[in-house]
Amino acid sequence: MSDATIQGGRLYTLLPAFWRERDADQGYPLRDLLSVIETQAEALQDDIHRQHDGLFVETADAWIVPYIGDLVGTTALFDPSAQPEPELWFDLFGDMRGARPAPGAPSRLMPALAARARPDVAKTIYYRRRKGTAPMLEELARDVTGWPARLVEFWALLGWTQWVRNRLRLDAGGWVDLRSTAVAERIRGPFDTAPRSVDVRPFGRDDGRDGIPKVGFFLWRLRGEPMDGLDARAEASPADWRWRFSPLGQDAPLFIRARREGDEAGQAGEIHVPGPIRRGAIFQDLAAARAAGASSSLFYGPFAPGAAAASGGTSISVTIIRPDGTEDAVPATRIRCMALDPWQQPGTDLVGIDVRTGRIALGAALTARGLRVGCVRGVVGDLGGGAYARAGWLLRPSGDVQIFDVEGSGRPNTHATLRGALDAWALAGRPDAVIRINDSRSYDETANPLVIEPADPAPGRRGLLAIEAADRVRPHLRLAVPLEITGDHPESMVTFSGLLIEGGIALTGTLRRLRFVHCTLVPGRSIAGTGPATPPVAPTPESLTVAGTLGGNVANTGLSVEAVFSILGPLRLPGHARQLVVLDSVVDGVTGDAIAGLGAGDDAPPSTIERSTVLGDVRALRLPMLDTCIVEGTVRATRRDEGCVRFSYTDPGSRTPRRVRCQPDLAVADAIAEAEAAKGAPLTDAERSTVRHRAERAMQPVFASRRYGQPAYAQLGRACPQGIAEGAEDGSAMGLTCHLKEPQRLMNLRRRLEEYLPLGLEPGFVFVT
Repeated sequence: MSDATIQGGRLYTLLPAFWRERDADQGYPLRDLLSVIETQAEALQDDIHRQHDGLFVETADAWIVPYIGDLVGTTALFDPSAQPEPELWFDLFGDMRGARPAPGAPSRLMPALAARARPDVAKTIYYRRRKGTAPMLEELARDVTGWPARLVEFWALLGWTQWVRNRLRLDAGGWVDLRSTAVAERIRGPFDTAPRSVDVRPFGRDDGRDGIPKVGFFLWRLRGEPMDGLDARAEASPADWRWRFSPLGQDAPLFIRARREGDEAGQAGEIHVPGPIRRGAIFQDLAAARAAGASSSLFYGPFAPGAAAASGGTSISVTIIRPDGTEDAVPATRIRCMALDPWQQPGTDLVGIDVRTGRIALGAALTARGLRVGCVRGVVGDLGGGAYARAGWLLRPSGDVQIFDVEGSGRPNTHATLRGALDAWALAGRPDAVIRINDSRSYDETANPLVIEPADPAPGRRGLLAIEAADRVRPHLRLAVPLEITGDHPESMVTFSGLLIEGGIALTGTLRRLRFVHCTLVPGRSIAGTGPATPPVAPTPESLTVAGTLGGNVANTGLSVEAVFSILGPLRLPGHARQLVVLDSVVDGVTGDAIAGLGAGDDAPPSTIERSTVLGDVRALRLPMLDTCIVEGTVRATRRDEGCVRFSYTDPGSRTPRRVRCQPDLAVADAIAEAEAAKGAPLTDAERSTVRHRAERAMQPVFASRRYGQPAYAQLGRACPQGIAEGAEDGSAMGLTCHLKEPQRLMNLRRRLEEYLPLGLEPGFVFVT
C-alpha cells in the first residue's frame, strides 16, 4: 500500500483505504484515472493562484501591470526591464548562468536599471496624496528615472530685500560669503546656497535657472561603486610615502557612498547622492571626528561593502601593512584632508588624503610594505568588471569542470597567486577548469612572464579554461609583459571574466575561441601616474595581439574573438581569422588604430560591433554588422559588398557597406534640404560642400571624458548632438550607453511632471555627472 500511496498523488491518498485496496486488486485503474484528473486540477489551482496574485501590483505578472495602471488612471512609462535581450548574447554566451537558466525562465544577462514600471504604478496613489510638494517631486524623479535626484526651487535662492511689511526671509541674503569654503565649493551645483538675482531667460543647460517659477531637477548619471580590499598603488618602487587609491596608479576623484534618506518628508543631501567628495566636506568631517576622539566619521572608517543603503557605510578606509606583515587600521584622528597635487608629506604618524586626486601621503614616521584601502569609484555603468552584480555572466557550473580558487589572503584550500593556481591546473593534467579569484586584490606577476597553454579536447574533456572573478569583485592582474597563450590548440577555448588586466594579452598559439566577459584590458597597457590632464603616451601598445602564423604556417584561421561589456585597448588580429565580435563595450585606440591587422595597413578579420564605442580608426576585411555604435575615427572595410552599418556614427570619409540612418549622413541631408528650401533653388556644388562641412562639424560625438581611469570615461557629454544622444533605433543613445536608455528615462520624468508639477512652474533638468 505504501508504494500505491506514494505514486497515486494527493487525490488518491484522500480515498478510504478500503477503495485503495480494491483498486490495488484490480491493477490500479482508479489511481490512473485520478492521476489524470489531478494533473488538470493542479493546472486549475495554479491558474487560480495566478489570478489571485494578479489582483496586487506587487505580485502580478508583468503583462497585468499596465492594466492595473489603467485602473488608477496612470499612463504607462517606458520600462527598461521589458526590453528584449540581444539574441547574439545567447548565441555566443549561452553557457553563462543567466542565459535562459531554465526552460521558459527569463534570462538574467541585462544589467539591472533602477527605473521600473511596476513601482511607478504601485506608488500612484502615494504620489497623488503628496502631489506638488518638493520632497514628493524629488522622490518621483528618483523612481521613474532610476537616478539619484535633488529638486531645487530657485525662487528660494533669489536675493531678498528685508522689509517689515513683507514676509521676512532672514536666510535670504544679498551677498555671497566668499570666505566660506563650503559656499564657494557648492556654487552652481545642486547644493548651492549663494543668493542670486533674477534671470528671465528660458531654463538652459548652464543659464536661465534663477527665477520665481523655475524648479531644477539635478540628476546623477554616474554610480558610486564601493570597492573594498584594494591594494593601493605606490608612486615609486621600492614603495615610499606616496600612494594612490587606484590599483592602476592614476589620479581619479573619490566618490560618496550614497545613503538612503531617513524619511519621505526630507530632501536629498550630499550624503544621499553618489557625487565626488568635496575637500571642504571631508575636512570638516575629520575635524569633527578629532574633536570627539572618534575612530571613524561620516566619510572615513571601517569599510563595509555589504552595508545596507539605509545605514550607509563609510566612503574611505586605509589600513597600513607594516614591513613585518602586521596591519594597522588608521583611525580618523590620524587622517588629514590635504591637497596632494603637487605631493607634500604630512608630519609624524599622520596620513594625508586628497579626495580630488585619490592620492595618499604617509607621514615621515610611517613605513609601509603596502596599503589596503576601501573607496568608492564613479562608474558609468556595469562595465569592465567591478563590485556590481554579474552572477548571470558567470559560467554555468558543470560536473566535469574543476574549480581552482585563488585568494590573496591565503585561506586554506585556495591558492595565494594566479600563477600557483595555473601550476596546480597543469599538474592536474589541464582539465576543463575555472580558475576563480575571490577578492579584489592586486596580483603582481611582474617578476616572470605569465604563460598559459590550454589543453586539446579529448574524451571527457572539452578543452575549456576560464579565469573568472567571483561575483562583485574585480581582481587586478599586474603584468610586466603581456600574458601569453601558447601552443597549437585550434579547438580549445579560453575565457577571461571580471578581470582588470594591466599589461595586455598575446595569443602566440592557436585557439578556437577567446572571450572577454565584463573584463578590462587597460588601454595602453598601463595608466600609472596619469590624470585627466596628462597627455597619452604615443605610440600606444596593443592590449591584445593575435599571431597570424605558428611555426611558419598560417594560424588562427578558425579563431573567434568575442567581447561583451568590456573595456579594451588597441586590438591587432590577422585578417584571416574567423571573426571579431564586440558587444556593449569600449575599444580605445588611445593614440592609434583601435581595431586593425597585424601590419601597417593590414585589415582585421570580419568584425561585428554592436552597441559599442570605438575611440580610434577601424580597418577590417568586412563589417557584417556595425549597429548602434559610435566610431570616433575612420572606418575602412575592404569588402563593402557585404554587411551593413545602421544607426551609427562614423567619421566623414569612412568606407563602409550600405548605411541605414547613420550620422552624419542624416544631419547632412537635413541641412542641405533646409538650405535648398531657404534658397528656393538647388544648391551649387560649392554651396553643398560648405553646408556639408558645417553639418559634419556640428554632428560629432562629445564625451564627458575620453581618458580611461576617469569616472565619466566614454560617457556622452551634455553637449552631445541629439542625433547621436538619441540616434539609436529605439531613441536611446548610440554607442556604449545604449543599454542604459537614458533618453527614455528622462522622458519618463517629463511625462510624470505633466501630471504632478503645480501649474505655472517651469521644470529644468541638469545632469550633475
